Amino acid sequence: MTESDARPDRPDWTVLSRVSADFESLSRQMAQMSSHLTEMQSTMTAAPPTSAPVPTPATAAPPAQQTPRAPHPTPQMYPPDLPQWMRPGSGLEAPMAQFPPPRHPAQGPPLQGPAPRSMPQSPMPPRPPMPQYPIGPPPPPRPGLLKRAASAADGRLVGAILAAAGVAVTLVGVVLLLVLAAQAGILRPEVRVGAGAVLAGLLVAAGWRMHHRAEGRIGSLALAATGIATAYLDVIAVTRIYEWLPAAAGLAIAAAVGGAGLALARRWDSEYLALGVLVPLIVLAPFVADGVNLTLVGFMLALSAVALPAHLGTDWLYLHVVRVVAGTIWLVPATALSGTATDIDMWLLAGACAVNAALTLGSTVAVLPRLTSRVATLAVAATSVIGVIPLLVCGIAVDRHLAAGAIALLALSLLALVLLAERIPSMTVVLRHTWAALAGVAALISVVAAFDAPVAVPALLGLAATITVVGRHDTVGRYVGLAFAVIGGLAFVAQSPVSTLIDPVDIRPTLAASTIVAGLLLAVTAGVTAWAWVRSEAVAPAAQWLWALTGVVALYAITTVSVTTGVATGGVDTGFFAGHMAATICWVIAAAAALVQATRVPAGSARIVPVGAGLVLAAAAVGKLMLFDLATLDGAFRVGAFIVVGLILLTIGSRYARVLGRDAAEKADTPSPAAR
Repeated sequence: MTESDARPDRPDWTVLSRVSADFESLSRQMAQMSSHLTEMQSTMTAAPPTSAPVPTPATAAPPAQQTPRAPHPTPQMYPPDLPQWMRPGSGLEAPMAQFPPPRHPAQGPPLQGPAPRSMPQSPMPPRPPMPQYPIGPPPPPRPGLLKRAASAADGRLVGAILAAAGVAVTLVGVVLLLVLAAQAGILRPEVRVGAGAVLAGLLVAAGWRMHHRAEGRIGSLALAATGIATAYLDVIAVTRIYEWLPAAAGLAIAAAVGGAGLALARRWDSEYLALGVLVPLIVLAPFVADGVNLTLVGFMLALSAVALPAHLGTDWLYLHVVRVVAGTIWLVPATALSGTATDIDMWLLAGACAVNAALTLGSTVAVLPRLTSRVATLAVAATSVIGVIPLLVCGIAVDRHLAAGAIALLALSLLALVLLAERIPSMTVVLRHTWAALAGVAALISVVAAFDAPVAVPALLGLAATITVVGRHDTVGRYVGLAFAVIGGLAFVAQSPVSTLIDPVDIRPTLAASTIVAGLLLAVTAGVTAWAWVRSEAVAPAAQWLWALTGVVALYAITTVSVTTGVATGGVDTGFFAGHMAATICWVIAAAAALVQATRVPAGSARIVPVGAGLVLAAAAVGKLMLFDLATLDGAFRVGAFIVVGLILLTIGSRYARVLGRDAAEKADTPSPAAR
């Protein structure tokens, strides 16, 4: 057999035939598409039929000989360089030749399949008409400022602005009449005061008359606000400048005037009228009251108090904020600038701060059901903080014990509000957390102001433990307790530094007692704080590190307590050594307690924390024994420390080994699931 006989026939001509047939089919489809396009173009270019006019009858004329027209050539919808065999009408519409697929010689003769069907020529569906959108006229140009000011809506705004400016200017003129005219001696005091009172009455009467008109609301509010503020400034001038009235009588008359004005605002249901009375008085009252003093504070507190009844049952958020600011804004400078001056009664100043805080908290609870939005909640919480600031800082001008008592009362009030939060309508989480934090700050300031360092440090640590236990279920409570614990711990370190554990220092009995109590409270507070935070999901993954930090703090506190007790009872020589021996023994006892706790829990992951803590404490005790006690202790203390520590280690080691052996025996006696 030759090489040519062994090689099969090449299917080159068969493949070429199939490709040629495909091209012929493609040319027929393109020809059909061209004819469709030609028909569509002729339809689109044909002129629509129009009705011809009726001809006028006339005499018959001989028919003119018409010149024949040449037929209109059909537009070509294909490029001129298209081959002839691909153009329509070229006679290629004949059925396509069938060529059998290539077959291998070993597969036998090719199979004859059915002839392919030609593609049906269906007419193209009509295209839907494009939607037509009406095009409106262009928007009119924006009118200018003067045209907008002349319109109805914007005109009311301009009128309100002009009315507010008129209120301010008129009241400034009243202040000039009452103050500068008195200083220059232009008019008699009776004339000045009488002119102010007459002007106030006329303005209120004009506002009352104008209010009954539909278009006079803005003017009536401005006139009434100006008249009420003028009368209030007139009362302040009579009390402070001319001293015709005692302070108590002046405050009572001013409260009556302000209450009547704010009652009118409530009657007219206008928050703007109330604001028009309060805001100018906050700014202008110091000029009439001759500066920031206790008289000014009293008038502002009276104004804040009489505004509360007008605020009840409304959602006037701005009035609440301005009312709190009215009682606070001049109380803070009066407290800060007074110092220890003798002309200011400390009891009155402390009482003013307490009254302002009570008005703030009481009004917050009263108006809270009406202020439910998020912005209102944040504003109410912020005003609560602002209102209690004067009481928190009153210790700079008031006796420390008086200030501490007032601040402690504030802390108890805030704590009561936090505990009763569920019974207060519309109480929010933000406000409750704010009050809890304020209660913690007030308690801290009260303790620091009331006691010296030997008493303040144990008090802070005791408060930290108490707050942590009470507020363990609340995030803010835990944070407040942690803050107290950190502050108390730092104060303890400042009172008993690490150097006192290395070099013996003589200590006073009072300071020693404070250190002992504070050290024990620090150890308890550290444990309570760790226990409260481990219960929360946020700190649960890092519980081991938290317990380790707690152990370090507790060891430092116990060591300080042992050494301080030894020095206080035995002196700087014998007592110092005895204290360190007791501290080492305490470390070993703590390690033994941790390992005993480990034996009471089932084997596995539950034993990791107690076993690790016990081993670390035992290693720390042995290290202290070898590195510090061996070089520092003397005589019997060194011998006693080594013997006691060794016996304790032997005891806990044998007990732990016995427990491990018992667990191993129980595990061996328990049959495996496969054996069952």
